[in-house]
Amino acid sequence: MNAVLQETKGQLEFRHDNGEISQVLTEIAGMGTKKIRIANLSPDVKENEIRASMSKYGEVKSTRDEMWTSAYKYKVYNAICIVEMKFKLHLPSHISIAGNDAQISMTGSLRLIIDAMRQDTSS
Repeated sequence: MNAVLQETKGQLEFRHDNGEISQVLTEIAGMGTKKIRIANLSPDVKENEIRASMSKYGEVKSTRDEMWTSAYKYKVYNAICIVEMKFKLHLPSHISIAGNDAQISMTGSLRLIIDAMRQDTSS
């Protein structure tokens, strides 16, 4: 992994399905604690199911449901869970959690290096 970072100076090209090419910043997983957003979860997914799925990728520090803004009259769950965790493995952009195809997003580009490398090796 260090060799890839040195050779590419921390950047890789990512080819989207539509042919567009983006520059992706890369770094090594395991560097501290990050907050991630997990979307497309049904309301009946329990915290322990989320923790069990995410613990494969590192130590889960906390989880919480994201709610619509307080500008609305009632607090409403928006099907997004915020997970704070310390990584030990790269996290893919989609994982299965309790039968849901969950979409993962986070600040920075930690998860994108593995997606870009997979695409390069499959073509």
